[in-house]
Amino acid sequence: MFCIITLHSNCQEIGSAFHTGFLVNHNNNMKIFNEKIPYIYQLHIAKTTNGKKAWHSFYGYPRYGVSYMMLDLGSPSHLKKAHGIYPFMNFFLTNADRKVSLNTQLGGGIAYMEKIFNRLDNYKNMAISSRFNAVLSLKMEGRARVAAPLYLSGGWAFTHLSNGTVKNPMRD
Repeated sequence: MFCIITLHSNCQEIGSAFHTGFLVNHNNNMKIFNEKIPYIYQLHIAKTTNGKKAWHSFYGYPRYGVSYMMLDLGSPSHLKKAHGIYPFMNFFLTNADRKVSLNTQLGGGIAYMEKIFNRLDNYKNMAISSRFNAVLSLKMEGRARVAAPLYLSGGWAFTHLSNGTVKNPMRD
């Protein structure tokens, strides 16, 4: 679940978002990471396409931009925080000019972990074994125009960090 406040001006957008949710424990050993509720704070800049290129109208005049996110993973003793930056594209499922609209956002980039696996000092950490990871983001967002240029948004998001098993914490 997340909440976004954005300002629009001449097809450009500056916004911030706050997400909260949970970590998905893909094995039982990861339950030790559930110390508190994780959250993400996000800043983004975006621009709406204008139709000058053929793909703009083909994809329904999407919005694209770049986002910075700070992820507090909810486990200060094991994982600490991650910082990510990634380009994204919003695809509108309804007309973006309506007072209420629906869109989906896809993005991918790079994330930096403040704390990683160390078999001597952090032997219980079974999840993160490299400082740099890929970050993948998928969002479904409903937007309501409060008063131009202010919008309020909400929806759900899925954020995934992975090093693609380039470095495995159990093999070091």
